[in-house]
Amino acid sequence: MQRPTSETYKELQFAVDVFNKELFDGQLPDCLITLQRRPRTGGYFSPARFGTRNGKTTDEIALNPENFALHPLLFILQVVAHEQAHQWQHHFGKPTRRTYHDREWSEKMISIGLMPSHTGSPGGRKVGQKMSDYPIPGGKFLEVANRLLSDRSFIITWYDRYPPRRPSAAELAEHAADEGSPRFQCNK
Repeated sequence: MQRPTSETYKELQFAVDVFNKELFDGQLPDCLITLQRRPRTGGYFSPARFGTRNGKTTDEIALNPENFALHPLLFILQVVAHEQAHQWQHHFGKPTRRTYHDREWSEKMISIGLMPSHTGSPGGRKVGQKMSDYPIPGGKFLEVANRLLSDRSFIITWYDRYPPRRPSAAELAEHAADEGSPRFQCNK
């Protein structure tokens, strides 16, 4: 049996690597994945956030583990791809001010199969300070994510047992319908 830290980061790294290859043509540099509890956020990207004593730096993609208990695994994968789009823009586009989602980022999101929306639903603004997204039916993101989710060896084992709120019965039912296996469980 793997130790919890190794297991968690191995699973997250696998998703990051698959998305980098399949959605970003392998362009994204390696980064450090962290778990950070930042209220009301799924995650964030921070360029060159970590460094070594000999001067090397690496980007950070942070994920909020509270969401692991509140949302289906597909949502967690959306957050990963969303933050990778920020990483892509930082390295290959024109970076914007912190937390702003501009047209270049929006176009990249659409190209990978995620529709930016300030509401997280159809009809929302595609650019702005606080943004969410949803999968585009038939888009590349859903194709790759569904392939990951159908592979019974891909899981995110550990989740926060004490999220800021208890998942509703509807959320738990959605998890059961979306996941269809013990890969996601909320025992709180």
